[in-house]
Amino acid sequence: MNAQHFEETVREIEGITIRIRSRKYDEIGDFRYERKAAGRMTVRHWLNTRIYPSVGDDIEVSVIDGAGFEPYGQTTLDTLRDSYRNER
Repeated sequence: MNAQHFEETVREIEGITIRIRSRKYDEIGDFRYERKAAGRMTVRHWLNTRIYPSVGDDIEVSVIDGAGFEPYGQTTLDTLRDSYRNER
């Protein structure tokens, strides 16, 4: 799966926007989940358990909230997902 498709799949399943810093057609692992993670999970834990195992540690991944910023690692996924409802 290329980086763009991975980002789109994560957005569709998790309801979270990420940006992967790689060349457009670089192949990375597949997103292996079909259901979104629990809302009580933190961004840091989510990245470590669901994203980095697929893309690897050497590729930069940014999580983007509804205001266009990177949330703190201790932000819960519920809070992050709520931020998209308040997009302008």
